[in-house]
Amino acid sequence: STKRYYNDEDRLENTFMLTGLMRVASHTKLLSEFDFGMIDYDTGVNSNSKMYQLLAGVERLPRADEPGLDLKLRVGYRWQEYQRNTDKNFDGYAAYIDMKEAFNEYDELGLHLTESIQESTYADNNYYVFDSVSADYNHRLRSNIKFSLGASGFYQHSRYPKESTESGITARRRDHFYGAGLKINYDIQKWLTASVGYNYRKRSSNMNSLDYDDSNVTASIKARY
Repeated sequence: STKRYYNDEDRLENTFMLTGLMRVASHTKLLSEFDFGMIDYDTGVNSNSKMYQLLAGVERLPRADEPGLDLKLRVGYRWQEYQRNTDKNFDGYAAYIDMKEAFNEYDELGLHLTESIQESTYADNNYYVFDSVSADYNHRLRSNIKFSLGASGFYQHSRYPKESTESGITARRRDHFYGAGLKINYDIQKWLTASVGYNYRKRSSNMNSLDYDDSNVTASIKARY
């Protein structure tokens, strides 16, 4: 395998999107989308590539004066072509689904599903294919609306196309990620929010040496202008 350095991962990514929308109901539109992207690495260790993606779907927005469903669904096909002939190209299905349901002014549920590929510099793999699902729930306290509580969770399955070797095991790498989080927000002002949270993340791989558990506590202050 090729010896790699950190600066071999330096790259420039550009993506261009062309989207068409057609209204079919007062708050619903059909959409079509064409994406074109380029990845150019600073060194020649990793292969440059071009991406083409065709998507179709539906977009729905809730009424401005009441809670409701906010939905964006896109499905289609993606091609990733690598510059070097020795590198494995990708062509396959892609899907992106984002939903947010506001039940009332205090409770909101989000659901996100994705099937696509991600650029990779692991071993001799230029990319990995992944499926992911995540959900987040937010509740604003009725007794004090300055406080809100949040909970989230996710699962991801990643698959690498080429074999690699880790700690004496040679196989096509497969990873399972699991995670969950809790968060408390306090609105100091309309434009200023303080947050504290806890997050847990676990990776379970068929390459046992790559397994890990990660826990962290966060604190932040965000200002909006």
